[in-house]
This record gives sequence, structure tokens and C-alpha cells, in this order.
Amino acid sequence: MKRKNICIAACLVSLVAVAGLGGCASTTDIETLRKEIHEANMTARRARDEALAASQMAGEARSTAEEAKARAEATDARIDRMSR
Repeated sequence: MKRKNICIAACLVSLVAVAGLGGCASTTDIETLRKEIHEANMTARRARDEALAASQMAGEARSTAEEAKARAEATDARIDRMSR
């Protein structure tokens, strides 16, 4: 969700930059827009990196949960065999 919001913000900044450049823009205005675009791109890159890290952590958590489930099932099976 955060990544989507950042991408939308980057697109909006780009649109504003294009609209600003279409009119009478001073050098200062253009430099300000370039700085904003650069900041939006950096934020998007950080969000992408965070999303990738979160995805990797989720995969590891899934693996751990599957291992725990397999151990629990094996323990249940041993208890069932012992109780017979």
C-alpha cells in the first residue's frame, strides 16, 4: 500500500513538473521541480527496498510456520501412537 502511494506521489510530481515546464517557468522553478522529483524517486527507491525486505521476511516466516506445523503434526502422531 505504501509503495502504491509513493508511486502515485511520484507520478503527480512528474505531472506537475511537466505542467510547470509548459508555462513560463524560471530556472529556480525548474530546479525546485527537479529537486522534488529527485526526492520522490529516492523515496520510491527506499519504499521498494523496504517492500523487498518485507517480502523476504514474510517468506522466512512462512517457512518457519510450515516447519512448526510439521513438528506439531509429528508430535501429535507420536502421542497418538503412544496412547494406543
